[in-house]
Amino acid sequence: MRDRLGAGDGDFDFAWAVPDVLAVTTRPLRCHPDFPSGPLPPEARPAVEAWVDGIEADGFRTIICLNTAPELDDLYGRVGLHTDGLIGYYESRGLVVCHVPWDDPAHIPGPSANADRIFREVEAMWPSLEQPVLMHCSMACDRSPAVAERLAPKIA
Repeated sequence: MRDRLGAGDGDFDFAWAVPDVLAVTTRPLRCHPDFPSGPLPPEARPAVEAWVDGIEADGFRTIICLNTAPELDDLYGRVGLHTDGLIGYYESRGLVVCHVPWDDPAHIPGPSANADRIFREVEAMWPSLEQPVLMHCSMACDRSPAVAERLAPKIA
């Protein structure tokens, strides 16, 4: 997943877990060559908007975001997308958003006890989601692929 999504060209890119139903991607601009991997500056706004344009152009109707609110605030707080941050911006664009925060296992010690809880939450909400669905965390290597892998056999 990391190799597929980490090409670094900055364009919207995703990998299907279930074709035309569920895809996984990195957070907006995670691999953009013009911006660091940390907090984005205000100048990144047009690129974030273009990233969301890519989601819409590919027909995605729902976003499942696994990033925590502090992560999103830290990364997108200076961009000025919406008073409710990235989640509010997604919603203002007409996307259905399911925010299921999960602390990044790469940044917390020990195994993540939240993996089962997160999967159960996503599985429970699945029947009500407009498809296709795009799921993201930050790098698309620890959180979203793990959930998509468990969900795929149940929705395929």
